[in-house]
Amino acid sequence: MPNTICIINIYWGDLPKWFPFYLRCCELNSDIDFLILSDNKIHYDGIGDNIRIKKFSISDFNILASAKTGIPIEIKFPYKVCDFKPAFGNIFSEDLKKYDYWGYCDSDIVFGKLSSYFKQQIENKYDLISGYSDFISGPMCLVRNNAQLNTLYRIGLDYEKIFKSNIYEGFDEVCRKESLRPLTLRKIIILIKFILKNQIRFLFSGSYTLTELKFKLFFYYKRKSMSAPHDFSEIVWYAVKNKLIKVSESDLIFSDAGFERKNLKNWTIRYSKDKLVETNTQMEIPVFHFRLSKNNKEFHVNCKHNIPINFEISATGIKCI
Repeated sequence: MPNTICIINIYWGDLPKWFPFYLRCCELNSDIDFLILSDNKIHYDGIGDNIRIKKFSISDFNILASAKTGIPIEIKFPYKVCDFKPAFGNIFSEDLKKYDYWGYCDSDIVFGKLSSYFKQQIENKYDLISGYSDFISGPMCLVRNNAQLNTLYRIGLDYEKIFKSNIYEGFDEVCRKESLRPLTLRKIIILIKFILKNQIRFLFSGSYTLTELKFKLFFYYKRKSMSAPHDFSEIVWYAVKNKLIKVSESDLIFSDAGFERKNLKNWTIRYSKDKLVETNTQMEIPVFHFRLSKNNKEFHVNCKHNIPINFEISATGIKCI
């Protein structure tokens, strides 16, 4: 039976040292296809049949994106492509014809058996599956492959301006940031609702810090104060409010940034037997995003295998086990 999900990853420039670990996780999710687009030569022994690698430059993207969106696109640096993630279903429609769902993901992530987490959401006919509960997740997201969802990004008031911009605007997650100051009656009511809603979670979870509460408050306020959609999170919330689509928002993606907000230290993520486990709690997790750790000077990658089998990630690096 052919795979019904395709996840797209674009990486331009020299491949990061952790790329084999990412590929290992892709390979073992054999019931999901991965389309990797890069201007670099990618060759590893034993790469899975579910991984398709396509030579693709920034210039190739500009030509294709301009043709598909009808907007003159001329991105000049790799990270800018993140602004276009919500439009991947439109831009790469020719590569996605045979799939029921398409998605996007970053390279600084590893994941366990994804289909076991996606199965229930797909059976419940969700149109979009976000890896975050607070906002739409940029590191990995799944979208139904149809004309409505593939052009959903066009609801955004500023999408044309953002696509033409020379900087990364955060369109895939958050670009509009509302200030809580000055306080108004409406803002005070929203704040009270947030406190009442989150107080029980705060008391019983034992894992909330002031930093985490501020983080959640920002997105709660952003969602409640939105009048018109500007970024993809707001676009999705607008579509849900108007009953245009059905969305699953749950915390599938764990991250070192989240651990830092919660003041969780000495964490280790172990990948073994197709599973990701946080070793302190022995909790199995779907996805781990090490976006902060990879930039630390002490972050080292130690593995003798072309494609590693089992490994551990901590704040100081990745090692085979």
